[in-house]
Parts: sequence; structure tokens; C-alpha cells
Amino acid sequence: MFILLCLLHLQYVESKVIYFLPHSHDDVGWLDTVWNIYDNGPGVKNIISSYSTALSKDSGRRFVQVETIYFKKWYEEQDIETKQMINKLIINGQLEFAAGGWSMNDEATTYYEDIIDSFTGGHTYLYEQFRIIPRVGWQIDPFGHSSTFAYISYMMGMDGQYFARIDQIDKSERLKNKNLEFIWNPKPGIELFCHINYRHYSSPPGFDFDPLRSSPEIQSNQVNQKANQLLEYFGQQANYYKGETIVHTLGDDNEWSSAESYYKNIEKLIDNINQKNGTQQIHFSTPHQYLKRLNQQNLQYSVKFDDFFPYSDNHQSYWTGYYTSRISFKGYVRQLSKEFQQIKTFLSKQISYDNIKDEDELLQLLSNHNQNMGIVQHHDAITGTAKQFVNDDYIKLLQQSSTLLDQYMRKHVSILTEQLLEYKNYEYHTCYYNKTISECKQLDVWLNQNKTVLLALLMNQNRIIKLPVPNLHYTVLDENNISLNYTLLCDNQDCVLYFIIDEDNIEETQFYKIIPSIDKHPFNTKRIQISINDDTDLSTILNNQTKTNNTFKLTYAYYVSSSDYRQPSGAYIFRPDGQLNPYGNIINSSIHYDDIVTELIIKRNDVTTKIRKYKHLQDEYEIETFLDSIEFINKSGKEIVMLIDTDIENNDTFYTDSNGLDLQKRVKNYRETFNLIDTEPVSQNYYPVTNMILLNQTNGQTVAIINDRSQGGTSLKKGQIELMIHRRIGTDDRRGVGEALKEDIDDPKCQKTNTCNNKKGISQTLFHQLVFFQNTQDPNKARKIQLREDMIALKYFAEDFFSKFNIQKNKVIPQSYLDEIVVLDEDSISKIRIEPKQQYFIVRIHNLQEVGIIDFQLPKSVQYYQTTMNGLMTIEEWQSTKLNWQTLNKTKTQIQVNSFQVQPQFISTFIILR
Repeated sequence: MFILLCLLHLQYVESKVIYFLPHSHDDVGWLDTVWNIYDNGPGVKNIISSYSTALSKDSGRRFVQVETIYFKKWYEEQDIETKQMINKLIINGQLEFAAGGWSMNDEATTYYEDIIDSFTGGHTYLYEQFRIIPRVGWQIDPFGHSSTFAYISYMMGMDGQYFARIDQIDKSERLKNKNLEFIWNPKPGIELFCHINYRHYSSPPGFDFDPLRSSPEIQSNQVNQKANQLLEYFGQQANYYKGETIVHTLGDDNEWSSAESYYKNIEKLIDNINQKNGTQQIHFSTPHQYLKRLNQQNLQYSVKFDDFFPYSDNHQSYWTGYYTSRISFKGYVRQLSKEFQQIKTFLSKQISYDNIKDEDELLQLLSNHNQNMGIVQHHDAITGTAKQFVNDDYIKLLQQSSTLLDQYMRKHVSILTEQLLEYKNYEYHTCYYNKTISECKQLDVWLNQNKTVLLALLMNQNRIIKLPVPNLHYTVLDENNISLNYTLLCDNQDCVLYFIIDEDNIEETQFYKIIPSIDKHPFNTKRIQISINDDTDLSTILNNQTKTNNTFKLTYAYYVSSSDYRQPSGAYIFRPDGQLNPYGNIINSSIHYDDIVTELIIKRNDVTTKIRKYKHLQDEYEIETFLDSIEFINKSGKEIVMLIDTDIENNDTFYTDSNGLDLQKRVKNYRETFNLIDTEPVSQNYYPVTNMILLNQTNGQTVAIINDRSQGGTSLKKGQIELMIHRRIGTDDRRGVGEALKEDIDDPKCQKTNTCNNKKGISQTLFHQLVFFQNTQDPNKARKIQLREDMIALKYFAEDFFSKFNIQKNKVIPQSYLDEIVVLDEDSISKIRIEPKQQYFIVRIHNLQEVGIIDFQLPKSVQYYQTTMNGLMTIEEWQSTKLNWQTLNKTKTQIQVNSFQVQPQFISTFIILR
């Protein structure tokens, strides 16, 4: 009977071509640090050396390389002969690079600009070194997939994408309907072919011949039996795919360190099967070769429109905790990201002004920081799912490259100061982000010493400027020696100075003098003690002199983390044990009214909230939350949420952004492509909120929260937004990291007294922007806030030796062709990002608007080309070589725009030759 079954399967797969994809999944940090994984154990350096040597011995062998950061390091360590061998393997098509970013990035908690940067950095290296551009995606381990990532992949020139992890119900339905390959149409004109692996990203069971696994070497008397066993397996797989070709991964985590042995065992089976059938029916291949063969078969595929969140691998296990895990690290990465985008654009313009004398050094600094930022986009880095010492190492890498770049910037600001103000030898400092909040220690020292401080603002586009300062009286002067109106808000000895800039006078580089008063009598913050509770409408209090129709309440609560043996909460998985519990009782509250800003402070046990209402911003509120250490409950942990209650009738529907771009419609207890089984009523409704979450009702009334880093979010009750803002858990969720999410630090009280050894959890400060608006009248309102938060000012300060500016000197504003890149509608919600390369600039024009095409112009005096998003292929080259796929159902209608227009939520990329 077994022989008959094998013959039937053999007959079924006779017409099939079977492709093996040899690969090693090499995490860029997780259970060990990035470079320890490279050096130790099987070691990525040994893996690459092993498979490349094995490839050179047989032209029929293939291998898939993914993580460019590892390959770059390995290649740079090789001699000329080995490098020549690698180039030959690439030319022969034996070695194919899939995805090609610095790391295999996460898709839930990453910001879209960081994804673009990681791809661009990795692809640029591969192109400059080997003249290749990856044409296929390889996202086999991230825990869900985003619409924006599909869009970016497509615009990078990818012909398709490989996945392994999708929701277990979704995969079951796709297997049943023979729908494991499909076209993803996340937005108009974007049609990305997707393949879901049959068996995760592993080898067929019993055919993994790596030393890390248990499959024994195939003996000569076993070849027939093992070949039939393999054909039976592929016969089963063939039932679930439409094409005449089927594909399967060959490898797993950190495999192929003994590549020659691995290849030889598989080749015994390949030779046996192919000789029996008289044709080459099974062989090694690459991901893009498979796509090209499949594309020739002219099959029609179903179309998917929504994304792949949240991901679950069983009914109790929703991977929604990592949206918030290691909230401090997520905040640090986002802050560095905002600064990096601004620095690249600023320095690009300085290069175009011929104002950079050490350009090679600068480009290397930018490249190094780009690589480290790419490393932390990895799907076990930014997610907060690596071991604690690994996460500490990620921070160390970022600190190293960001500090060197910061030193360069501070020196350059000193040069600018001499050029623009004729102030010589000014030594600048800046603020640094610690694990809780930004600190500006040197600024505090100078002001307390009664020294005038020169503040340099670069790339600022915001009217409100904030600085942490001591509690003193100040004079703030602009470059015309006009004294600006300011306010100082203090909470105990923590003070922040606020002043407003006239939006008509905002320039790329601006200077201000902060002059402390000789009279050291503290500034009197006029705070009024008030009585509020959790049911108080806070909008009424904050708008005491103006009328508002929008009401909101703000509370905090927590879920007890489940420690149930069947599935506990952990770094990946959020599984609450029961319903919400109030977090912190209100101890006292006070309010300060001012011409610039009104600030309400609410102090609870373990939580301090500061809500600010800026007078020039209508129906907008800035919420600053300080969370003290989270205490464990019987080691179960707590998962802290912020709740905003409004009067919005949202009908169980809410919207979350996709990596900072397109809003995704979410409906409570519902999935668009499969029938959800209601097993985890809270966590199954959590989604990644990288940038914003919105509720609206039929009349267009909308409320949105724009956050400062990734968090998990939902709307479980009418008019309520729920955001998870911190979590500390005493259990491991058994998904591989093998460590509880404690983030232990030494208790400062113990350090002072040296009498205890207690650990406490990390504290954190987070910012949220709350806004109400009419979606029918101003659909882009939330995006205005996103733009404002993205375009942060680069702040540098120095001890100043002059009490006033020399207004007799005319400030010379340099101009170049890069200044001719202009979005024609000044009120549009758009960004112009510029990145310098050795021979060109990459220019990306971002239309952040929900509604409305934007028009722009480029300089007429230089040569430029519209390209793929990585800047490496012209649009014409890409269009002429990309694979086009046929669909069973209609895709989203594309808006017609010309080359100098960008449709909503799209990005146009150009290179400008230098």
C-alpha cells in the first residue's frame, strides 16, 4: 500500500518542477548580539564561507543570501581570490540576494522612513560592489505584514515577496482554497505577488542535514526510500499551489555551516528522482528564478487588500505584545530616526553650497549610522523581543554612531556660526536622550552660572520651541534683538521654557539668545490647585476662555499579565488575565493658564500627566505621561494602558496607521479575509499603532492620537481609544527568547543607602498629541500633526559671549539647486527628504495627505532621473523589466498623475546628479 501511495504521488508531481531554496536565517541579534552571532557558534562568517566554497564546486548549486549587514562584513574580510569567486557566483546566478536590506526588518513597529533607509543602504552597497539590485522580498520571520511594507517593497523594484508567518486561521483557509499565492494590492497601482511558504522556512521534515539538526546522513541503501518519501511530501504540497512549479525552503536558523555535506545529501535524492523520471524535475534554485518561471505560466491570482495584523499561531496566542515591548528603546530609535532624516537633508544642502570640506569622512559617518539604524529595524530588535543584554548592545551601537555624527554636526554648527554671525570658536553641545527623557545638562550648567546661551536651530518648521531650563527669569532674543514672549512652566524644579516663532520668519538656520536674569529669584509659575476625578471632562478645564464642542476624559489602567501555563504573556504575546484595573489614584491636580500655553498637571500614584493646550492650536492637546517603575503582582506583571474617552460614535470601527502611512480600517472582532474565532477578546483586537489611531463617526467628527513611538492600540468601547504604553512581565511566552520582559535596573534608593539589592523596572516619559476635527472639512488635520512631529528642530547650544546680535551685519543665506526643489502648495502636508551620495543626491518627495495630489518642481540647471525608491533604477528601466501578474478580481483604481505630482500617501523618488 505504501509503495502504491508513493507511485500515485510520484505520478502527481511528474509534471511539476520542484525548486529547492537553500538559505540560512541569520537573525541580526536576538539570543546573542549581532557580532557574536557573526563570530560564534555556527557563526554567520562560517556559514557564508561554507556555502560559497560549496557553490564554487558545482555550478548546479544555489544559495539565498538575505542579511546584507553580515555579508558586507564577511566580504570585507576576504582576500582578492575569494572576492573574485563571489563575483563569479553572482554572475552565474548561483548566489542570489533576496530582500537586501541591512536586516530583515519588522513590519509592525518600524517607521516607514527607517524601512526605506535600511533597504536603500543595503541595496546601494550591493549595487556599488556587485552591480546587482535585489528583485525579490524575503520576509520569512516577521510577525505579521504591513501594507506600507508591501508598497515600499514594490517601489524598491521587487517582483514578489516570500512570507512564512501569517495568522493560523488565515493559513488554514488559504490551504483549503489553494490560495497560498496571491496578489497584494494595498493601495492603487501597487500589485505585489506574494508566496506563503508551505512549511515555515524550514527544510522538509527529515531532510535537514545541518549539524544543528537531527537528520542523519543518507546511506546508499536508503536513497530510494528517502527519495520516495520526499516525493510523497511534495505530492502533498502540490495540492495547495496552482502552478506547475512548486518551491520549498532548505535550511533554518543559522544553518549551512557544513554546506558541502548538506548539498551532497540532497543531491543524492535529486539525482535519484531525476534519473527515474528522465527529466530534471527537482533542483536547486533561487526565489527570483521561481517567480520568473511561475510568471510564464499566465496563472490568475486572487487579490488581497488588507494587511496581515494581528498574527496568531494558536487561538490563545496573539503576537500583539511586541507592539509595545521595550517602550524606552522604541522611543530612542524613533528620536534618532527623526534627527537622522533632518541631518541628512541639512548636510545635503551644505554639500550643495560647497560648505563641506571633509565630505568623505561625512559620508562614512552617515553610512555607519545608516547601518546601525538598519540593524535595529530587525524583527527581534525594534520589536523589543531580544534578550536584555542584546538590547543593551543595540543601544551601544546606536550611541557609538550617533555620537560620532553628533560631534561632526556640532563642529559644523560652529563653522556656520562663524560664517553667519562672525562668532569664532563657539563650542556647541546638544541634548541627549536617556532611558526616560531628553536631558540638556550643559545648558542647565551655563544658565545656572548666569551665562548667556546661543541657541542654534536647524531645519525647524515648528512655531513652538521648548527647552528644559533652570527655574530663573529669562530674556529670549531673536536675530533682530527683538525680545520674544515666553513662558516658563515648572513642576517642582523641572522647568521648561516655551517661546513662539513667527511662522513667516522660520528659516533653515536660526539663532536665538537665552539670557538668564541677574536676579536669581525663581520664576513664579501661577498654578491653581483644582479638584478633578476620572470622570472630569478635561477639555472644559483646558479651554476655560474658549468654547469647545469636544469632550474627553483621560485615565490609566492595567491588565494583569497572564501566567497561565497554556500561554503566558511575554515579550511577543499579550494575553491578559481578566479585565482592566484602574492604575493610580489621583493625588492632586493643578493648572497654569498662560498666553502661550495652558498646562494641566494630574498626579497619580506612579503616573504624572501633563496636558498642554497651546493657544494657537485649536482642538489640539499635548499629553505628556511619566510612568514610574511597574511593580509586579506575584511575578505576573502588568500591562499599562492609557484610555481616552470621547463622545464619538465609532460603531466598533477604528483606524490605525501602517508604519506611519496609509490608515487601515479595523473592526472589532472581525477580519476581512477569514472568519475570526473569538478566543481572546482583548488581544485579538490589538493592532500596531506606529504613528496614529483614529475614531470617526458618520457626520465626519473625528478624534485622533498621534504617538511618539510604536504602541499597541485598539477601541473596545464606544468612543474610547486604548493604547498600551508600557509593560513589565515576569514570565516568558515560550517563543524563543527564553527570558521574561523585566527590564530590571538598580533601584536608586538602594544605590544611595547601599542597604538593599532590589531591582526596579524602567520608568518612561511618552508624548501623545490628541486632536479633534471634522474629517469632511479638514481630512488632513492629523497628518499636519504627524508632519510637525517629524520635522523636529535640530537644537545646538553654546556659551555666548555677546548679549546682543550684530544687526548691522547682513546674514547671507546661501542658495543652491537643491533649494529649487519646491512643493508648489505651501500649505500641503509634504516632506522633501534629501540623502547625499558620492556622485548624486537621492530626493524623495512625500505626500502625507489623506486627500489631495501635490505638485512640485525640480531644478532646471541639473540632470535628474525619476527612480525606484532606492534610487538605483530609473522608472523606465524598472517598468521594462518587472514581472506583471494576472488577477481574478479587480484591483484598486490608480490615480493618474504626471512625473511632477505625488498622489496622497505616496512618495516620488529622484536622483539628482552632482
